[in-house]
This record gives sequence, structure tokens and C-alpha cells, in this order.
Amino acid sequence: MPSVNLHFIDFGCGNGRSSQFASSIVAGQGFGIDISDDAVDACRAKGLAAERGDLLEFEQRSVAVATFAINVVQELPGRAAFEQGLVNMIRAARNFAMVQHQFFDADSRLALCGQQIEASFDKKIQYKPSAADYIMFAQRHQEALSLSGMAIFGTGRPEIGALTLDAAAFAAAGEEEAAAVHRSLRVVFGRKDVARFRAALESTGTGSALFVWERA
Repeated sequence: MPSVNLHFIDFGCGNGRSSQFASSIVAGQGFGIDISDDAVDACRAKGLAAERGDLLEFEQRSVAVATFAINVVQELPGRAAFEQGLVNMIRAARNFAMVQHQFFDADSRLALCGQQIEASFDKKIQYKPSAADYIMFAQRHQEALSLSGMAIFGTGRPEIGALTLDAAAFAAAGEEEAAAVHRSLRVVFGRKDVARFRAALESTGTGSALFVWERA
């Protein structure tokens, strides 16, 4: 990884699309990290700086203005890995860290109404973080990570289909539940001071605000 200070790090950069998204929020020099050699090669083929690495083993601190993990944390093996991944990416950021993934919060509600978000059942998913997971994480780690705030947003609308188990019996309730469902959950962690957190929200806070906390 470059020794110079970076504008952003994109953990789980994949084919480079998430790095391009990150650069639309934080302009400047970015760097992608992925556990897949093929992903790193794909990024480099697009002219993006990237190297092989693992979020769970990343130990550098305050090396970028912001860090991103787009559709990454749900592939980590369980709650402990999920929390360690968040700790590592937040420590690596000077101003803020942003996580985004599928909106898993609605899975159980929709299932009881005979519906499902098909994208929530991808084979790569090992853990399904909910908004509550992020709130509890912030409560436990706010001092150690110098958190100045956290905001959770729901963005977009997913494709919702019927379960095969007599979905017609739950049709009315399912329509009501689906109206409050989002495609993605976006979480922003601010660091050090509230001004940095508020500035981060101006550039990242799109969608419906589900939860906002900042240090008094």
C-alpha cells in the first residue's frame, strides 16, 4: 500500500465498481484492497490502485480520510469477524468509515408475511448484520474508536417475491411490510469530532434516515 496519506481505502474492492463509487464521495487518491488476486487484477486493468489484503488482518491506523466496505461485511464468518472488520476499517479512517450492504432487517418480517427479498439469500452471505448490530457495536466501541457519531440509512427499493409457502394467505400483510423495505443499509461512522461526522453525512447521507446519533 502507498506510504502517502490516502483520500480513501476501499476494502473488498472487487472489480473496481465500489472504488469508483467511493471516489464519487471522496475525491482524490484511493486504494483498493481485496482477498482475491483476480479482483486486484481487474481493478488494475481499469487503472485503479489495488493490492491483495484482508480486512480482518489490516492493522494500519488513520491512513486515509475515509474507508469504505461495500457489500463486504456480510461475507465475513460470523459476528466476531463482523465486529473485527468494523474495528479495523474505522481505525484506518481519519474522518469517517462507510459500510453498505443488502437490507437484511426485513427478512424475518417479510417471511412471516409470505414474502422475501431474493437477493438476501445469496450463497456468499455468512452473516446478516442488522441496524441493531451496528447500534450495539457503536455503544460498545465508541470510546476506543473515538466515534463522534453514527447514522444508518435505508436506500433504494428491492425486488420482493412471494415465498412458495401459501404466500396468498399473507398477501395483504406482505404488501404493508414491503412498503417499508429498502434495498440497502448504509452506515456511516464519524471519527474524532462532530464536525467531521456532519461533513461526512453531507456527502454520504442519501436515503431514509433510520437512526442518527452524535456525541454530545
